[in-house]
Amino acid sequence: MEADDPQQAGPGTVLITGGGGLIGTALAAALLRDGNAVERTSRRELDVRDARAVRDRVVALEPRVIFHLAGDSDLARCARDPDMAAELHVGGTRNVLDAAARLAQPPAFVCASTRHVYDHDAGAGPIGERGTFVTTPGYGETRARADLLVMASRDVPAASLRLTNVYGPGDPRSGRIVPVIESSIRHRRPIELLAGSSRQLELLHVDDAVAAYLALAAALVAGRRGVAGSAFNAGSGVATTAGELVATAQESAGTALPVRFGAGHEAARPLRLLESSALHSATGWKPRVALGDGLAGVVAGTGAQHPTI
Repeated sequence: MEADDPQQAGPGTVLITGGGGLIGTALAAALLRDGNAVERTSRRELDVRDARAVRDRVVALEPRVIFHLAGDSDLARCARDPDMAAELHVGGTRNVLDAAARLAQPPAFVCASTRHVYDHDAGAGPIGERGTFVTTPGYGETRARADLLVMASRDVPAASLRLTNVYGPGDPRSGRIVPVIESSIRHRRPIELLAGSSRQLELLHVDDAVAAYLALAAALVAGRRGVAGSAFNAGSGVATTAGELVATAQESAGTALPVRFGAGHEAARPLRLLESSALHSATGWKPRVALGDGLAGVVAGTGAQHPTI
């Protein structure tokens, strides 16, 4: 367990499960800037599959908001071991929800979800929250099942946030495309990518992801109608190719490094973007960090600041 301000920990604290990654770190920093007491837990410190450990921690802490980010975003590992993915995403979410329901004042509960819950081959155009779920066991399927638990919650004001691909400075996931580009630029070495130059991505800056989490939590705390029991998409609404991404990053850094793209993994159809209008209607959220500005911050190792709950 990591208590960012141990002397303030207790009732009114914000709990972030799985808080050691890119989003959890940025979210904790934003909350602390606004004067909140924040407690983050990693999987080593709190295994959400352990119902008793989760119950004890939540009951002792009495948080007013829980951001449930714990999970495993390694798609290949989840595909190889779907039972592990189910225990972590479905069972873990159930355990945290059940623990939250034991409190006299149940906290607002925001659950991390993903664009991977959707079957991107089922239809065309932007995907709304009623898009068809993927059914192949693994990461997306278990996240979808966790979403259903959240949406069925009656004792805890809860909602899920389905994010597109998030990037930002200090991303520990070194194999992702933006960290690969950033590391190559920083070390002035050729940029080598597995993706082909025409591979399309939808990218959302971590500051916009944090702002979406905070906006959704604030709406739950305020009891805004139609928020609890719902899932919301959050995407940039912009498709970018790997080639454009590299060119923008190099322009931001003032470099002209050699680039080698991979041979494949190109989509047979245009990328389906996330439709985020429901979140905008419910909370006023919209993405604000342009790709060029965001990549400039990644290269420089800096981020923006946003208001919190």
